[in-house]
Amino acid sequence: PEDHVKGLLKDVPLFVDEWFEYDDGKRDYRGVALMKFKTEVNSEKKLIKKLGLRVNPETEKDRFESLKDRLISLTTNYILMWDNDHLNIHDYHFHPRFNLDQTHSFRHLPHNIQTAMKKMMINYYYRDHQDIWGVEADKKMSTILKATKMLPCGEDLGLLADVVVEKLQKHRVCGLRVQRMPADDSIVLPHPNDYPYDVVATTSTHDCANLRAWWIQPGSRHQRDKMWYDLLGEKGPCPYALDHDTASRIIDMHMFSPAFLVIFPLQDWLTLSPMSCYKGDPEDETINHPEIVPHYWRYRMHLSVEDLMVDAKLIGGIKARVRNSGRFVYR
Repeated sequence: PEDHVKGLLKDVPLFVDEWFEYDDGKRDYRGVALMKFKTEVNSEKKLIKKLGLRVNPETEKDRFESLKDRLISLTTNYILMWDNDHLNIHDYHFHPRFNLDQTHSFRHLPHNIQTAMKKMMINYYYRDHQDIWGVEADKKMSTILKATKMLPCGEDLGLLADVVVEKLQKHRVCGLRVQRMPADDSIVLPHPNDYPYDVVATTSTHDCANLRAWWIQPGSRHQRDKMWYDLLGEKGPCPYALDHDTASRIIDMHMFSPAFLVIFPLQDWLTLSPMSCYKGDPEDETINHPEIVPHYWRYRMHLSVEDLMVDAKLIGGIKARVRNSGRFVYR
């Protein structure tokens, strides 16, 4: 809608005139004219390239990032998607986009329509197609399990359709538990003590912030407070940065969980040692940002293997935790 476009880009009105055009006289339910990106900027790649010619991403980084985020949000500002298998000028078919409730358009809909649209999305992605998914899961998982002797692990994170859990259990595929990504959205931050046996427990993965980076992210405040006050039982102010002692306690609660496997990224192990812990911005240790197209897997450990071998505190701490948790008995 025209008001959404002009509202998001009110500080750069020339962008609206140069990069947008009216969409063949179409209007939304309020009668507001609809706009669309012109052909030369009708994809994220084209958009970022064109923006880089207008705003220098090196010398004006903050402004560039702000404009990029706003423009890209407009490229994804839709609630329904065309069904390409049923395109007919006299018979339109659509399906809801995932997370439609996070778009600007959704926020401007009347409450009753919001409720109906969100219900339709949940039914579409979590309920209506479970029979199809179940059949496909049986075929694919049977083939995978026959093809390897390795132990498979399903990345069953976040909200899942019931059939996912059912098929993982049927084929005896273990699940994955990342504490900050609870399957039940009514739980802020689960305690690893509540994990089942047949899962792999971890503090972070390659596709999300490492433990120290997560701790300082603005969006993590609610979960961070839950960790500090409820799970760790602290009374004083929650620290801004994750210190070595707090990190070791978080590691410990995973080590002593019922999960039959506990696997930590190296970055999170290194938080145990002041000697080996990275001294720069914790965000530098995040391996991948899947939501950022040009982000590459360029993480490299800041230490050599020889440096790690002389860190007695780190090596001793890992050995003690493995032994004390009963995860491995060695002489």
